[in-house]
Amino acid sequence: MGEDAYAYYTKRANNLIPRYTGPTEKLTEEQIVIRESILNSRPGTGLQGPFGPWLSVPSIAQPAQSLGHACRYGTSLSKKESELVILLVGVKLDSVTEIQIHIGEAIKAGWAMDLVGILPILGSGAQSNRRGSPTFSQDVRTHLLPQLSTERERAIAMFAAELLETNRVSDGTYASTKETLGGQDSVLVEVTSIVGYYSFVCWTLNVFQIPPSLPSPSLS
Repeated sequence: MGEDAYAYYTKRANNLIPRYTGPTEKLTEEQIVIRESILNSRPGTGLQGPFGPWLSVPSIAQPAQSLGHACRYGTSLSKKESELVILLVGVKLDSVTEIQIHIGEAIKAGWAMDLVGILPILGSGAQSNRRGSPTFSQDVRTHLLPQLSTERERAIAMFAAELLETNRVSDGTYASTKETLGGQDSVLVEVTSIVGYYSFVCWTLNVFQIPPSLPSPSLS
């Protein structure tokens, strides 16, 4: 089931025809510095994803890559927990490239392939406008939560799902998630920031129709 889900997202992502992949003219000195900073902070991944388009606007690219590095590597969440949030964002926003890339990252972080197999089910609900259809949060609760191994993961998943669905969280969700995650509001700042940053990533990928692998801008 997980392999089928990965193949489904890979096929959709690889069929994208890019609208804009980043600067094609000679890079400015500022762009070169930012490009090297991105490459140094993302070993092995290069400028794939949203970084090509962002590089066309240095005043956006620099803080975006700094925020991304903080959200990815600088929070108290485990890698497995972070990838859970990232994939929920990708599924809710139907960003097939983001999902395809982060399935691999999630597996490295300890996700089982059975969890990957659930993503298309969540995605079908997230994109449905039919009256009476389950909401995204309901699908997450029904299909994903029983497969998660810790209370922390379940709390994080429901917090992220509710935020993505309603653009806010209820008092009950806030309080219960805070308690489960150790009583610190700062952890909720981290989860909210990951949702926000990766929403920006997904929108960029969707608008410019970026497939998973593209040559990195290397003009100098």
